[in-house]
Formats: sequence, structure tokens, C-alpha cells
Amino acid sequence: MIISVLGVCGLRVAWVATVFQIPQYHTPESLYFSYPVSWLVTFAIQMIAFAIVYRRHNREPARS
Repeated sequence: MIISVLGVCGLRVAWVATVFQIPQYHTPESLYFSYPVSWLVTFAIQMIAFAIVYRRHNREPARS
């Protein structure tokens, strides 16, 4: 949940604070482009987190 909120909301705020401030990217299209970018970056970070948790879970011996 934290990754999703920071990824989707935080990346868009960062986009507006950085990329959107460049005059040539100060357009509605630039804002629209931030949505798929934030989704892709968030997805990549979630997959990395999933891989880390999955590896840790499979390394531990099974408890009975």
C-alpha cells in the first residue's frame, strides 16, 4: 500500500515539481503523460518488492 501511494501520488507530485516546470513541458499532455509513467514505475518497484519478499519466504525452512 505504501509503495502504491508513494509511487502513484508521490511520483506525480515530483513530476509536477520538476518536469512540468520546464517551459516546453508545461502542457496538459505532459501532465497526462505522468499517469502511465507513474503506473509503470510503481509496477516495477512493486515487482522488485515482491521478488525480495518471495525469496525471503522461500529461504526460510517450513515450520510445522
